[in-house]
Amino acid sequence: MKAFQGIVKSAKNANTAIVEVERFHVHPLYEKRVKRTKGYAVHTESVVAVGDTVKFIECPPISKTKRWKVVEVVKKPLKTKARKVVEPMKEEVKSETQVERASTSTGRAKNEKRIKVSKKKGAK
Repeated sequence: MKAFQGIVKSAKNANTAIVEVERFHVHPLYEKRVKRTKGYAVHTESVVAVGDTVKFIECPPISKTKRWKVVEVVKKPLKTKARKVVEPMKEEVKSETQVERASTSTGRAKNEKRIKVSKKKGAK
């Protein structure tokens, strides 16, 4: 009986979780280890969350894609501090002085500066 261990990547469906399993194999020509990942649709009757490490085994087909069943939850992820929500910055209207002070490291700032200078020269 096949058995794998992997990390839950999605638990959106009822009684189903998508578990990602990593494996390494040696490249035949370059003899270097290459990492491969594959996602398995796994049947679960217990509650699993994204990030949990689970062991699962093969079983008779439950649905079109589910042929695996969770045996145990090996490890739950550590709880982390809540992250700050980053709000999108509001666009501000730049004045001429802000454009001239802008860093000339980007092409856009250079072009804006050239446009402002050329308008001044053309106004004479």
